[in-house]
Amino acid sequence: MRSAVKGLAPIALVLLLGGCASGHVALLPGEPGSPVGAVAVLDAETEAERGVIDHENTRAVLSGGAVKPRPLKADRYAALTSMMPPPEHHYIIYFLEGSTTLAPGSEEVLNQMFKEITLRSGAEVQIIGHTDTVGSEADNDALSLKRAAEIRDVLVSMGRLDLSIARSTGRGERALLVATDDDVAEPRNRRVEIVVR
Repeated sequence: MRSAVKGLAPIALVLLLGGCASGHVALLPGEPGSPVGAVAVLDAETEAERGVIDHENTRAVLSGGAVKPRPLKADRYAALTSMMPPPEHHYIIYFLEGSTTLAPGSEEVLNQMFKEITLRSGAEVQIIGHTDTVGSEADNDALSLKRAAEIRDVLVSMGRLDLSIARSTGRGERALLVATDDDVAEPRNRRVEIVVR
């Protein structure tokens, strides 16, 4: 008997691998906003599909005949899933053209991010600077790094962030949010993305 895994969260994959040895498979919920994935169980000799598990919080016995998904008991894997970290949060703040000056409205996003950091013990913060396509590649690389470093420094100086948990990088114009030609002043590309995990 074989099982094919598609789009599973790591926690479900661990259960699947552990479940195969005992003749059971369980599919747990994915991160919020992510698809749960599916498990197809195939016959080892004919490779015919014996069944699919494609709903969260379902399980199946893998021995003999068709695979029939059944609901999991609500508390069956509660201890395991309670140890999962919360999903990461993404924040985007924007800048005025050619500068490290925040665009209007960015302060509110920073405040939301501050709250998220304080809710997580052992938070890790990644700060990634970006630019639009106006200017040379070298200038945009430098500007994007400067934007990310300044945001990091502001967070540290306000006491909201420990320097040891933050990384800042600059991507210049290499990861555009909105695809444009060269020398296009696109405000949505002038940004810093902050990932809190």
